[in-house]
Amino acid sequence: LVTSFANADEGYEKEKAKINARTAELTKAWNSGDYKGYLDVFDNDFYIIPDMSEPIRDREAYSKQLAEEVKVYTDIKYDSKSLKIRRNYAYEFGVDTYKYKDDDGNEVTGKDDYLVVWKKDDKGVWNVHMDFFWDSASDPEKTDTVKKEIAARQKEFVETWSTGDDKKVLSFYGKGFMMVPVMGEPIVKREEWAPQLKDEVAQLKDLKFETSSMKVHDGYAYEIGVGSYAYEGADGKDVTGDYDYLIVWKKSGK
Repeated sequence: LVTSFANADEGYEKEKAKINARTAELTKAWNSGDYKGYLDVFDNDFYIIPDMSEPIRDREAYSKQLAEEVKVYTDIKYDSKSLKIRRNYAYEFGVDTYKYKDDDGNEVTGKDDYLVVWKKDDKGVWNVHMDFFWDSASDPEKTDTVKKEIAARQKEFVETWSTGDDKKVLSFYGKGFMMVPVMGEPIVKREEWAPQLKDEVAQLKDLKFETSSMKVHDGYAYEIGVGSYAYEGADGKDVTGDYDYLIVWKKSGK
């Protein structure tokens, strides 16, 4: 999965305040055990992507899951670290904390990193459209090893991109991939992503990835960073662009 984020538009502070208010609704609902009120902040076409798991889309199934989770995890708090708004979409990175009892009955504080993609409806109300979260903890030794493996994989990806071979570039995406473009809906079918990827490979060059954070958990890695690229402008001169990204890497059986 690759998610890209653009810079904020005008009216940023006004929309940020609306999103903060919606986050407060989430917090109040969860901490009062109101799982239905919590779910009301999600739109009808939501995606939940939990740590080391496949996406959840079934509202009824997720409602039943929430009904149990609000009993186990309490005193949830959201700490937003970054918010990028682009038209009717907003991309928020942050950290949430919560409390639960361990097997010995002791109270423990848990901590997750998260990315929430907010989507504004036709009434101007922001709803949770996608919710990615993963444990903030990461094994330092394992992370160092995985970082090197992923750095080598990214280098190979960039080199392949520079050859213009879009079919080989597509081979870097796993069979069950989900691509989330900025201001767009998830793409989960290779036949849908292939023509768009072909255009991008033809137009964009000088790709670079700069990792700012990586957490590793049992076959999955969550990488946050900044990417950059160049393309030919209308005047024939190169124009550069950059974006924030989240890539969820999944190790294959090989």
